[in-house]
Amino acid sequence: MIYLSVFCDLINPLLALFALYQVVVAGLRHRFKTVLPLVLTVILGLPLAYGLLFIDHLTGLWGWAGLDYSTHTAFAMVMCSALNKVIVNKYAMWLILAGYLLLILIQEYHSVLDLLATGSLIAIILYGISKLAQRESSRACTLKE
Repeated sequence: MIYLSVFCDLINPLLALFALYQVVVAGLRHRFKTVLPLVLTVILGLPLAYGLLFIDHLTGLWGWAGLDYSTHTAFAMVMCSALNKVIVNKYAMWLILAGYLLLILIQEYHSVLDLLATGSLIAIILYGISKLAQRESSRACTLKE
């Protein structure tokens, strides 16, 4: 089981490195606009995900409900959502996320309710970011015309 623990610990850094790789490659090809949705999701999503952690530390909200805020889940959801905006296979990132959440449960890092509580709030945040990005993208397109 120690291998599963190491694998769990590597997933989020690998997701971050893959996102950075996407940005660097796009920059080298002078196609930064293609990764703008990825960058926007990361820039807005991660501070909000860690902001929820900060709120939990201040208020004890998750603990009050008998839960534990899962920073690993929040980070992975933001990164998978961001990467999903630039990769061809739209299901790959969600399969990686599902596998990671399953590993978290197998390793007993968090309960199902921890993952659901954290994931629900992060999903709402990611939905809002997605709508904002779509609005800004369509606005940028109309300004060009």
